[in-house]
Amino acid sequence: MIQTSNIEGLKIPRLRENLKVLLFMDDTIVFLTKEDSFKELTTILDTWCKASDRIWASQGMKDKSTAIPEEIHIVQEGELTHILGTWFGNMESEQPWTTIVDKTQTQLTRWNRSHPTLEGTRLINQVETRGRTQYLTKAQGMPPNIKDKIEKIIKEYIWHNHPTKEEGK
Repeated sequence: MIQTSNIEGLKIPRLRENLKVLLFMDDTIVFLTKEDSFKELTTILDTWCKASDRIWASQGMKDKSTAIPEEIHIVQEGELTHILGTWFGNMESEQPWTTIVDKTQTQLTRWNRSHPTLEGTRLINQVETRGRTQYLTKAQGMPPNIKDKIEKIIKEYIWHNHPTKEEGK
């Protein structure tokens, strides 16, 4: 219904059609321009919900006029938004990774205080680095400089806990 509506959606370079909707399991994200009619969207959603016996999150809204209600956040140009585990918006490719790199570094520093065994170090490394980066890497790719930072963090963590025999401990 949304795809065949008058809703314009977002024009994305190198895509043939405008992005109007993302569907994932029970989540639906609709992309509107300021020219799109919010009333048309609410009509489509009301119709779909009646047909599918579902309730949509904004059915309790007071104002279903053409204006978008204040309780709905509009993402501005240059602002990032987190949708289904990935980041959308005009951004530098490093931007969503900053938090992940910082959190990984913080957690590994915290784990260092417990002096884990070699096996513990391996498990902690997998959980903290690979577990934290795997989904976003698959969904958006990892910039080479972030990959280098994470590899450096891993090496420092492993060798801090288990230096070679020459370094002694």
